[in-house]
Amino acid sequence: ASTSTAPAAIAASAKKVEAVYSTPFLAHATMEPMNATVKFSGDKPVDPYPDEKPVLVITAKNFEEHAEHLTEGQKAMFRKYPASFRMDIYPGHRDYRYLWVGTMFLSAGQWVQQVTLGWLLYDLTGSSVLLGALNGVRAIPFLVVGPFAGVVADRNDPRTVLKWVQGMLFITAFLMGGIVMAGKTEVWHLFVFTAFTGIGWSIVQPVRQTLVSATVPRDEVANAVALASVGFNTLKVLGPSIGGFLVAAFGAGGNFFVQGLTYLAVCILMFRMSGDYVPVKQKSSGRADLKEGLGY
Repeated sequence: ASTSTAPAAIAASAKKVEAVYSTPFLAHATMEPMNATVKFSGDKPVDPYPDEKPVLVITAKNFEEHAEHLTEGQKAMFRKYPASFRMDIYPGHRDYRYLWVGTMFLSAGQWVQQVTLGWLLYDLTGSSVLLGALNGVRAIPFLVVGPFAGVVADRNDPRTVLKWVQGMLFITAFLMGGIVMAGKTEVWHLFVFTAFTGIGWSIVQPVRQTLVSATVPRDEVANAVALASVGFNTLKVLGPSIGGFLVAAFGAGGNFFVQGLTYLAVCILMFRMSGDYVPVKQKSSGRADLKEGLGY
């Protein structure tokens, strides 16, 4: 596991220090990658996760025991602020668990939406040709936007990207639900909505893959990707039947609200993740990376 240096901006007086420090950390006791999070204010540290208990607390009194897993900057912080600096170690793979649950919500919303749109379009038009066209509109963004989304994922904090995209999907799902519930649905509404959500999903997919590899050690990436795929494909099988049940129970309009809630759940889980996933600044330009990717 890698570690990073201590916060750059620290107040001169320990009594006025207020900061949050987060880094991947290798706990000495279990040799398992964990998230080490420090939040301190004066001589009364604040628990950053009041609903969970840390498995290990490192302070100025015991940091020498774990010195082999600390950076020089971290050790310097313990020595400089012995009364206020501490590291609370929480169970490993915490952020990956949030990400995996978010994948389940995202997949459920995606498949519920596809069933709902198909049912609604056929109910309005009775045209199988338009159903095929709708699926084509959904797929086009993955071909056009996907490569650019990969460049974005490599150059920005993936959590921030996901928060914005999932937030927009949440809003559009509720807007579409309102249109359907009001009885104002027209065919072009479905195509515009499908194109917009297709763009959102084409951004989400590569960004989520970036996060999967960032939340676990390198030797566990293959297992993490496989587990994420299992979750996604499980909902791929169950999602359509769930979508059909929800159409029967709540109607097409209600289904869009259900979709919106699944997207909102993903946003909330992204806010719960505590690791530092800002990528290292790239030396090459985005255009060069895009060209390299297309060439590959």
